Amino acid sequence: MGPAANESAVRAPLANRTPFAESPAKRDRNVFFLLARRGRRRVSSTPVGGSRIFATGPSGSGESTERIRDALGWLLTGALGEPVELRAYATYEALLDALPEVDLAWLPPAVYVRARSRQPLWTLAALDRGEGLTYRGAIFVRSDGPFAGVGHLDGARMGWVAPESASGHLFPRLALLEAGVRPSEVLADERYYGSHEAVVRAVAEGEVDAGACYVHTQGDRLRAAAWAKAGAPMQALVLSRPIPADVIVGTAKLAPSFAPTLLGAFTALAERSDGPALLESLFGASGLRPTSATRYDVVREALASVLA
Repeated sequence: MGPAANESAVRAPLANRTPFAESPAKRDRNVFFLLARRGRRRVSSTPVGGSRIFATGPSGSGESTERIRDALGWLLTGALGEPVELRAYATYEALLDALPEVDLAWLPPAVYVRARSRQPLWTLAALDRGEGLTYRGAIFVRSDGPFAGVGHLDGARMGWVAPESASGHLFPRLALLEAGVRPSEVLADERYYGSHEAVVRAVAEGEVDAGACYVHTQGDRLRAAAWAKAGAPMQALVLSRPIPADVIVGTAKLAPSFAPTLLGAFTALAERSDGPALLESLFGASGLRPTSATRYDVVREALASVLA
């Protein structure tokens, strides 16, 4: 096959290709690499340390997302013309401590607010999880249990995700306060489980009586919830205020002038037939949308109210 044929093969729509006969990890890497070639940008120098770092917290860690992280690193490498490594941190505290050394980061709302108080950041985009740029938190219980409303939580054992989790702690806790329930006075025990899945499992197995997790709504109607696959009947006792979505940010180590190139790479991915599924696998989102720092003022206010 001559050079013209090779060029034609590269430009052909990926959706029309015969499926790769390689391993899943190598197949994903090749798909992302071909996408990245379309938007490659030459840069004259390599950053100190050898690679640009795109940092994620515990939501982006684990073996289940390892090959997706690797593939996205290839996509961004092609877009920037520099090596990009996706690095997952086991806790958000570790991610916050590492921010001065990274170039890009995926941050949940409360972590973003805390990070902005520590160093300059610029916003690339917010994650779109199917209902625009907001979602909610909920206090939930088993529907076959004794708790019929938030006024019946006296002596309950509560499971939270993490202190800095917007939907798994801050906003649901604020919802209780707004309903006249002071968790520190009413609850018999409060435990942090580190993930929404772990909280759901703890409620399902009776380790705690109630939990907090993310939900997606259409108006005031539940459309999806973290307990969807719990294997036990669940119900929400109270929904939180809308929460602004997770955000992808750049640090002082990466100039904001790179934003159009990065957005172009993510757009190329989202427009693929399997792009939304790949974004869902890592970010739990179907795409990215523009956002601004002022949208997160409500998170700062929630932090102040909960910590008061």
